[in-house]
Amino acid sequence: MYLKFFLTFFFLFSYSTLYGIESNTELFEETEVKIILGKKDERVLDIGLDFSIPKGWKIYWIYPGDTGLPPELTLLNYKNYSFLTPSWPFPDEEFDESIKLTSRIYKNKIIIPYKFTLKDNIAKEKKLEFNLDYQVCKDICIPVSTKLLLEIPEKNYFNKENMDKLNISLNKVPSASTSINNQIEAIKIEKKKNYIES
Repeated sequence: MYLKFFLTFFFLFSYSTLYGIESNTELFEETEVKIILGKKDERVLDIGLDFSIPKGWKIYWIYPGDTGLPPELTLLNYKNYSFLTPSWPFPDEEFDESIKLTSRIYKNKIIIPYKFTLKDNIAKEKKLEFNLDYQVCKDICIPVSTKLLLEIPEKNYFNKENMDKLNISLNKVPSASTSINNQIEAIKIEKKKNYIES
């Protein structure tokens, strides 16, 4: 009996460590979104809002430009936390000549990292319920509101694959000391550089 319990525990631990803990995946107009867990270190969690966006569609950056709203993630069923702080990777910038509007957007695959700080360590495994509001746009923008459930383990946790994904996105985040105007200018420079290289 003890051996069976040990093997079951070992299998579940190995599975979550190797394959990663993630929430349910929600789908709207072929846009998929889920939350991945990279690390739990005592009261601090590294999670990511993982979007897969189909060709021709887009979502918005924190400073979206002349139109659009960025994703907003809120926690519904657990109040005992201090911070749920996103880090926004550099976006693409588009200018629609026909209507003279600038948009700062994400396309294809994007992970928005979050630092999630609890006030107290979770005493046992807990399923957290998040609400996500975002706009997905093609010819028009469609507001979407959905629920994402993520199981948080009692013990400390680390998944290399998920942390590698989060770190790739974190490396694309502007410095905290960089003003919004300088961030936007950097986007324009990067866009020009990519245009020249192509």
